[in-house]
Amino acid sequence: IVNNVIFLNAFEWRFEFPEVLSDDGTYLGFDAIIGNPPYIKEYEGKEIFDGLRDNEVYQGKMDIWYMFTTDGIKLLKENGTLNFIAPNNWTTNSGASKMRNFMLQNSRFLKLIDFGSYMVFDSASIQTMIMQFEKVKSDNYTFDYKKIVSKKPNFEDALGILNNNVGDSIEVLKPKILIENFLDKGFNFNSNLFETILEKINNVSNFKFDEKLEVAQGIVFPQDFINKSSREKLKNLY
Repeated sequence: IVNNVIFLNAFEWRFEFPEVLSDDGTYLGFDAIIGNPPYIKEYEGKEIFDGLRDNEVYQGKMDIWYMFTTDGIKLLKENGTLNFIAPNNWTTNSGASKMRNFMLQNSRFLKLIDFGSYMVFDSASIQTMIMQFEKVKSDNYTFDYKKIVSKKPNFEDALGILNNNVGDSIEVLKPKILIENFLDKGFNFNSNLFETILEKINNVSNFKFDEKLEVAQGIVFPQDFINKSSREKLKNLY
């Protein structure tokens, strides 16, 4: 343990937070965890993931904050709450699929507040979301989902969504969570009307894409070219 790189510069939280232990030293858990975890993808700092690649939610294209979220749930008492502000793309990012499954199966979604394209942090050009989860296994429930949908959001929109204002720039939904409908899939939360329409389309569909095959990213302007490796792969497909 002393020589493990993941404990470098770590602090002993059992001494810092004795309230989470019983009198005999048994771990009880936190009532609430609040934080703004670090956002670092593996290609930005591979050494940060050293010692963490056996984590149950580790996968390619992931962000280190996914582990903070799942470990946060583990450190809570039953019915404790996890409250984070972090990037909003975890709901559909392919590298967050294991994290999404973990949260579905080990927590209850209470609230998601998506700031859309409004940049909360001056120092980071990242779209963020406030999220709140409860440590309880639950299925077939609804939760609060709000999102700024304005193409040019401003500070007033950010205040409005926090103060539960409803308007043209803010979308308010009550998505229904059924684990079987979201497991191994991206989260696309729609209004009840859209859900009804999509369900009808799904019931009469005669063709479906293989959900295991995903286009993570197409050609990015101005990089409108392919390399030799990609060209060889295309030859094998067509």
